[in-house]
Amino acid sequence: MKLNLLLFFALFTLLQSNFTQAQTTAGKISGTVLDDTKKPLDGATVILLTSKDSSVISNQLANPDGSFAFQNVKDNTYIIKVTYIGYKNYKSDNITLSGQKAVALPAITLS
Repeated sequence: MKLNLLLFFALFTLLQSNFTQAQTTAGKISGTVLDDTKKPLDGATVILLTSKDSSVISNQLANPDGSFAFQNVKDNTYIIKVTYIGYKNYKSDNITLSGQKAVALPAITLS
């Protein structure tokens, strides 16, 4: 009986450690889009591209307060592109995400 209980706990511990390794958290890239008078640009198109080949990973519209956030982003090097009708397009420098951490970008100002 004790052997069965010991075997059960050993198996349970091994399975639990396997599940915790599989549950890795992904990173986040966030920022704000403003116009040249520092007002938020609601509805600006924000595009997340890979730096290597400029392939589109995701895109979204900025919130009414100008904020955006890309969730569950894998470790890699990215570029942010922002467009809005009547404004000059913006393209960021390389953004390196490593260790599945959050990156908060400085405010992006379109002119």
